[in-house]
Order: sequence, then structure tokens, then C-alpha cells
Amino acid sequence: MSLRTGPRIRSAGAGDWPAIDAFHRRCSPRSLHSRWGRRTVRRGVIEHLMSRCCCWISLDAATGEVTGLASLGAVFGEPGVVDLGLQVADDFHRRGVGTALTRHAARHGLDRGAHTLTAYTDLANTPGPRSAARPGPHPGDAQAGQVEVRLPLRHITTPSTPA
Repeated sequence: MSLRTGPRIRSAGAGDWPAIDAFHRRCSPRSLHSRWGRRTVRRGVIEHLMSRCCCWISLDAATGEVTGLASLGAVFGEPGVVDLGLQVADDFHRRGVGTALTRHAARHGLDRGAHTLTAYTDLANTPGPRSAARPGPHPGDAQAGQVEVRLPLRHITTPSTPA
């Protein structure tokens, strides 16, 4: 999948570790902490994620650098519900990378029989909830500075009408 602005989305694998590590090193400590709960992300964490979830990276067309990482995995005990993990490079926020990765992951889940996407985000992550609001979220309870957002997959895979 290609974005109009240039980045491409493709499946991520263990061989992508050097590029994913470089991506994380370009992210601010605040962004890393918001997504991962820590300021550094070790190889074992990414390998564990890849062993349990489908993962994709977005690549800048000009440089080939990773601009975003998304993961999608089944939620234990909730058939048809998938959980999205998403991080976008700080300098690529508000450029459509997160939206494109979210839609790509949602299409993947929908194609495999899922009906609902869930994601947790930090309340301070204003781009995340704002992006999620476009397709019509069903926010859950805010706890410990985090909010759970649940969305019907069919609303995410269909581009929204600009406001």
C-alpha cells in the first residue's frame, strides 16, 4: 500500500530490526514512553511482538526509513476483537501515516473475520484520539492516564468524509 505523500506500508519481519531500532532511536523519549511504557525498546520486545501479532512498517519513499510501526493481534477472551499498537515517528505526525497504518491493519483484521478494533492511548496523545474520532470511536473508561478506544472495523476501513 502506498500513501499519496510517499511512504509505503509493508509487513515487518525479524530482518527489519535494524531499521525499526533506528526508527525508535529517532523517536522522542516521551513518544516511546507513551507507546511502550519505557524510553527504549529492545530487540526482544519487538521479536516477541512479531511472534504474537501481525506487524507492518511504513517507509518514507525518499529515504527508505521507517516512519511508523503498527501491530494487530487478537484480544484474549474476546472473539472477533483485535488490538492495535501504533507508533509514528515524531517528525511524521499529522501527515497521514498513523491513519494509513490504522486502516491497513483494520482491513487485515476485517478480512480475517474480526469486527472490532481496540486500542489504548495515553490521554496526552492528542493526535491518537483525534485520529480515532474521525471514524466514530466508542471510547471506554479512562484509567491511569490511558483511554481505551473501541471501533467497529467497518468504520475504519472506509475513508471518512472530510469535515
